[in-house]
Amino acid sequence: LEFRRVLFRSCTGANCSTSTVSTNVGARVRISKAGPASLPLGGLVTYTVTLKNDGGSATAGTVTFTDTLPAGLTFPAGAQTSGSFTCTTSGTPLNTLTCTSANPTIAAAGSLPVSYTVNVSSTATGTLTNTALITQLGNYAVPSATALVGLGTPSAGSGSVKIGRAHV
Repeated sequence: LEFRRVLFRSCTGANCSTSTVSTNVGARVRISKAGPASLPLGGLVTYTVTLKNDGGSATAGTVTFTDTLPAGLTFPAGAQTSGSFTCTTSGTPLNTLTCTSANPTIAAAGSLPVSYTVNVSSTATGTLTNTALITQLGNYAVPSATALVGLGTPSAGSGSVKIGRAHV
């Protein structure tokens, strides 16, 4: 871990004292998720989750995040890979993706994108929301950060579901 030290000096008359305060500026990772402007019914789309390190030092150790899809969206069977991450699917239907990398170094102020494919049901309707969540971050405490993506309803005759994006 990296620490930032701040020196304080205060004087009263001829008497002066100095204090040192150390602050942990280790890795602080946030997650965001982006997708296409529309989702073709019965088609495939690619999402990109980005892990961004806003901290003062690089990440170390295993990083894992999960993405649980709402009804109407599923992951293709089998593992997907993106960079150093391997992503596996689970659930019935296949609606949970768990992506893990043993040691993906994300430098201070750096980011790491992870992309994967999602199936869109030909009968997807209603308002859908989707969340990706960091579940393991090396030796650091797991943040409560999530990436929430809101999906709208299909437009009449368009054959697609509109998507909005939100970053945490």
